[in-house]
Amino acid sequence: MPLGIFTRGKKNAARQKAYDNAKKSWKEQKKEKKRQYKYNVEGLQIAKRNAYANLDFQDASRIQEFNYAVARQKFEYGREIEAFKRSVNQAVKATGFADLAYKQANLQQDRYNFEQEISLDLQEESAALNYRFAAAGLGVQKRKAKASAVSDLRKTGLQGLKAAGEAAARGQAGGSAYKVQQAI
Repeated sequence: MPLGIFTRGKKNAARQKAYDNAKKSWKEQKKEKKRQYKYNVEGLQIAKRNAYANLDFQDASRIQEFNYAVARQKFEYGREIEAFKRSVNQAVKATGFADLAYKQANLQQDRYNFEQEISLDLQEESAALNYRFAAAGLGVQKRKAKASAVSDLRKTGLQGLKAAGEAAARGQAGGSAYKVQQAI
């Protein structure tokens, strides 16, 4: 039996060695699992940070897009307001131009009537002169000279009126317009 004790000891030693190896392997596996767990936790934390960073970026992008849209809308609204103001100003100016054109037309009509009155007056004077000369027995030459003088006078008067009308139609104002009127 003494041999059984030694064999048992060898068996126990082999078992102890297997146990120690298994324990060592278990501890290394435990370390590896802890390391893997830490790695997985860090990976999840990184993924979580990245997800939050991505969400923050998306929020910032959307806010920037919103601000851009609002700014663009304000810009477009400002342009529309300016166009409206220009339209109102043009309408006011057009009304002013219409009034000016109306006044100018009336002025031209008044001038035309005045020229017609002058022409009628000259014709009356010419007729009266012709009658007087014929009644007084003056010759045909005198009548022709007088008619020519009256016609020249009438033409000169009409030319003066036309020149005054043209000067007024130019729409000049101030001293230069006054000088033009005086020159006529």
